[in-house]
Amino acid sequence: MEKRLEVDIQLIVHATEDLEKILATFKEAFDIDREDFDMQNLTGHFENPIIMLHAKIKKKRRSSL
Repeated sequence: MEKRLEVDIQLIVHATEDLEKILATFKEAFDIDREDFDMQNLTGHFENPIIMLHAKIKKKRRSSL
């Protein structure tokens, strides 16, 4: 039997936040690279830039049954 784990990450990064620090934290904590994220540039209220990050992590593990 095969067990599957799937995690869907969605993150909103506002103009006042440091995108590089956020990506470095995901790399350090979860080993998720920048290339694993889909990035969408959006425009917020008062024309401020917003970045929407999305990543899906899938892991398969074989059961010993």
